[in-house]
Amino acid sequence: YLDVDPSPPGTHTVSYVGTEWVNQSVCDGGVLADRGDCRRNVVERLNLTTGERTRLYAHRMSGGRWHDVDVINDTHILVGDIGNEAVFVVNTTSGIREWTWTAESDLPITGGGDYEEDWVHLNDVEYLDDGRVMVDLRNQDQVAFVDPNRGMVDDWTLGSEDDYEVLREQ
Repeated sequence: YLDVDPSPPGTHTVSYVGTEWVNQSVCDGGVLADRGDCRRNVVERLNLTTGERTRLYAHRMSGGRWHDVDVINDTHILVGDIGNEAVFVVNTTSGIREWTWTAESDLPITGGGDYEEDWVHLNDVEYLDDGRVMVDLRNQDQVAFVDPNRGMVDDWTLGSEDDYEVLREQ
């Protein structure tokens, strides 16, 4: 489990994102599972009083891992995918990704961590009331704000790479 949030506020219910490792028969005939790289990211809601668990969404993938999820409403979630250095909104009813932002679209690949390993280390995402998305870019020492129509909003970004007076790999 990587993230737990109250859901909805004021109740004894939480939503969380976690990873299930799935068996060989589920992943491409076992090819990916042989490498130990087949997983299902799950978003669930848990009533802490009754123990009732509801799966809101699940997605099978290799190589990626969701680090944070915000439930936007009854049909949409915001996902912070640390493995693919991306943020996206998915419609949990249809399974369709309705918006995606990738770190590569706004950041130079020469900064941050090792591009082939842990370049951005996207930790946290937050869906803001005005529609912007806040994203924590640990290896770039930044908290950035992304406008779904324009990309990263530079004058809202907190921190800059290697400026440890403001943020240091938060």
